[in-house]
Amino acid sequence: MRSKTITNLSRAVVAALALASVAPTESRASKPVPRTVTGCVIKGELVGDPYVYSVRRQTKDGLERYDLAPYEGRLIRVKGSLLPGDILIARTVTVVSQACKPKAQ
Repeated sequence: MRSKTITNLSRAVVAALALASVAPTESRASKPVPRTVTGCVIKGELVGDPYVYSVRRQTKDGLERYDLAPYEGRLIRVKGSLLPGDILIARTVTVVSQACKPKAQ
């Protein structure tokens, strides 16, 4: 009888360990990564090769859209952090050129 109890207990321990090993221990979402993007502002979006970035800024209430209207048609460089979904949290914005160069066909 004792051997059967030990066997059942061993199975329970093995099952608990197996469940613990597959249980999520942290969020699976990607963390922000440092990124510098240079691109043209077209219709309020930062167009960098090969992506279109939605630029945000950090506020005390969270993230809000960065108004790129003053940079429309200009080549800018944004340094900050990149989130999934091509969301760029701006730390600094610098004008590189007053006009974007047309792409070669």
